[in-house]
Amino acid sequence: MNTKEYKEKLLSEREQLVSSLNEIGREIEQKKDWVVKIENGDEEHTDPLDDAEISEELERHVGELEVLEKQYKEVNDALARIEKGTYGICEVCGEKIDEERLHANPSARTCKEHMNESPKSE
Repeated sequence: MNTKEYKEKLLSEREQLVSSLNEIGREIEQKKDWVVKIENGDEEHTDPLDDAEISEELERHVGELEVLEKQYKEVNDALARIEKGTYGICEVCGEKIDEERLHANPSARTCKEHMNESPKSE
């Protein structure tokens, strides 16, 4: 298996994820976590509808951030598996993951048969 190709795809995906994460959040390096940026412009909100819109936007961004953060972690985990030499091995059964699956999802941890199961390491 050509892990160089997958590593390049994963690095590119990570770069895109970081860009998306930075648009709506900021990283707390000590915790290796991301939080939503709160942009409230001027501090005065006299219209309750403005506050409601801000709350809705914040809630939407929290959801988006959670999804992006999960993808970011999966990509970093896959890159770590490449470095360890365990990339492309199902974490449930220990068999090789089909290249077709890895092309579709380079950060896949399991083969198609076990894709709805939790890996042993979790």
